[in-house]
Amino acid sequence: MFAVAATVAVVDQLKPVPVQRFGHLLNPERIPDFFNLAPPERVWPDAVHRLPAKLPDGSDYTVADALGDGRFLVMDVRPSDESPAPSVFHPASGTVTALASSAVTAGLTEARLLMARGVGDRVVWFVDARRNGSSARELWSAPVAGGAAVKLATTETGPGKFSVAGDAVMWEEPRGTGYDGVVIRRVAAAGGPVTDVPGSTGYWLTHNGPWLTSKYTGSPYPDEPQGRGDLLNAVTGERVPWTANPKLAAARCGPTWCGGTAPNGLAALHDIDGGGYIELKEAGSLYPAMGGRLAVGLLYSQPVVWDRTTGRASMLTHYMGRDRGEPAVQVWPAPGDALMVLELDAIR
Repeated sequence: MFAVAATVAVVDQLKPVPVQRFGHLLNPERIPDFFNLAPPERVWPDAVHRLPAKLPDGSDYTVADALGDGRFLVMDVRPSDESPAPSVFHPASGTVTALASSAVTAGLTEARLLMARGVGDRVVWFVDARRNGSSARELWSAPVAGGAAVKLATTETGPGKFSVAGDAVMWEEPRGTGYDGVVIRRVAAAGGPVTDVPGSTGYWLTHNGPWLTSKYTGSPYPDEPQGRGDLLNAVTGERVPWTANPKLAAARCGPTWCGGTAPNGLAALHDIDGGGYIELKEAGSLYPAMGGRLAVGLLYSQPVVWDRTTGRASMLTHYMGRDRGEPAVQVWPAPGDALMVLELDAIR
């Protein structure tokens, strides 16, 4: 249907991403009334965009990222199709730019786009497909402004999760057996050697790039009553220990706090050291995003975004997306034949 491009800078040039630490997580004055939330366009008007419900050719789509200058990275909404890459949509001009070259499409069939993300002045994407009759999972990159697409890596099959670390892309690759039989691989989005992230054997991606975790998402496991581990920053090498409060059966941790679901089904959160545990009044779960600044997840099956630095929050009517990494945007349909896009890193 359509295509796009992506690229990234050199791993040696990655810049540290500072952790924003705000003290105790759950100041009661910063916990919103989740039963009475205004829509995102009222809470964060500068971070919300209204787009046409269909592309100019009538195709359905969803948005993977906001690229700036009124451009959006878009993907076919169908879970499996012949589209091997995303596209760049510029609603103001009504243009959809397919950036993948014949190098991407040659011999490719049964393509399934797993993820796409803008990284600097490039776009990166993972695609599952068959190339010349053989199964393939490939990571591609191309410039947003146009130019040749570059294959960054051919990876092992698996869940297809990814994360962005500075100007590079990371993914999990099996190496051995068991929960620790994995290593994090990394490549600069502009191309270059594929390397292991130092010290990442037995680590897993989080939804807070560039952070990795020493226990798989949702840990601890039943045979690991001491829910402890650490987070590794793949850019700086910093390590942050975390402790799962025993009241929280399964925790997902960012560099400052952890979240999940309590045994009674209510959403629960606590500080990175296991203290400050609190259960919300709503069923569901919330997890750290954007370095822990945001809490995202589902409450009563409705998508929620909570900015814990300001206490402001909003509930979406419905979430549309197929991203397998940290979300860059939240997308939902709106009356009047439109799509609404909340750009998470534009929340202020």
